[in-house]
Amino acid sequence: MNYKTFMVSLAVLGLLVLPVLPTKAMTATEVQAQIDSVTQQIAVLQAQLASLQAWCHNFNAQYGCQANTQPSLTLTSPKGGETWVKGGKRTITWKASNFSGDVAIDLITGSGQYRIATAPGGVGSYSWKVGSTISGIAMPQGSKYKIEIYDSNNPSNLQSFSNYFSIIVSQQLSIATSRFIF
Repeated sequence: MNYKTFMVSLAVLGLLVLPVLPTKAMTATEVQAQIDSVTQQIAVLQAQLASLQAWCHNFNAQYGCQANTQPSLTLTSPKGGETWVKGGKRTITWKASNFSGDVAIDLITGSGQYRIATAPGGVGSYSWKVGSTISGIAMPQGSKYKIEIYDSNNPSNLQSFSNYFSIIVSQQLSIATSRFIF
């Protein structure tokens, strides 16, 4: 019997042990007999539940299905394919699970990797002036940029990357969008 079938059976059995309203007055002996019957059924259900819990524990130990308590970081924006205007403000976002350290945020280009910022991992976002870096190097426009986030205390741990996105100057955007004005 699988877990789902067992749980449905357990629920149905629970409905069967609900006391039925008597159609006539009951004696104290009849009430006590019904209470004893329900108590026995509850004991059987408790034993079945204990058996199910033991089965789940063994299954989890054997197949590694226990809850994930490992820390993780997942970059959620940029995802890739975006076009961001140099000098504008954009928010880099991520999800952190069981992680309380600082996140290093780097911009990766064909010519190197540049630190954008370090932020508390639990915050989940950083407002970035597109194209700027901590060292003051301004990135030129281009289409081969990626963002990487990682545990700042352990750079080889918990890495997450975006796909390529583009940085353009604002004049290019206004020229491109002006073609569609009628």
